[in-house]
Amino acid sequence: MISAMRLLSTLALVAVLAACGGDAPTATAGPAAASTTQGRFALSFAIERSTVSQSAAIAGAATLTLLAPGGATFSGSSTLVGFEFAEVGGKARHVVPVWDDVCAPHRLTTNTPIVVPIAKSGTVVEGPDAAWYRTFLTDPLVHLPSGDWDITALAQFFDGQNCVGQKLDMRVTVRVHVTD
Repeated sequence: MISAMRLLSTLALVAVLAACGGDAPTATAGPAAASTTQGRFALSFAIERSTVSQSAAIAGAATLTLLAPGGATFSGSSTLVGFEFAEVGGKARHVVPVWDDVCAPHRLTTNTPIVVPIAKSGTVVEGPDAAWYRTFLTDPLVHLPSGDWDITALAQFFDGQNCVGQKLDMRVTVRVHVTD
């Protein structure tokens, strides 16, 4: 599992490289990270390796941070962050997270971000790849077949109580290359 210090170091490196105005990032065997901000919140997502063997589990975490000083009460699904897995090219398999319709309250402070390890949820898509969807969703770890995959961390919530306030829909994507 990715450590909080390693995650923060990766995000700092990404921020420094972005500030330097370099070329668009390319896939490397090392860590990969992305981040976005909306309102007074930031969502970042980092994975340990952007190139992995299909037998290796993919490890990473998303971090939701409050940018304003103090604390915030917000509301939405009981699942704060979901993960989407989309095959780039190939068979175009796509796993979308499942959200409950609970309007759960959440609390976040500036000094205590919420870290959510990469996880899977979704439904089996019937058709020729139904067996793959079943296997993927029941495997406790994240294993993907060879090819390129976009993994997206999503946070959807309201900046306020009782699902009232600014609606935030935050998405950050990293690309993983899976080898045979």
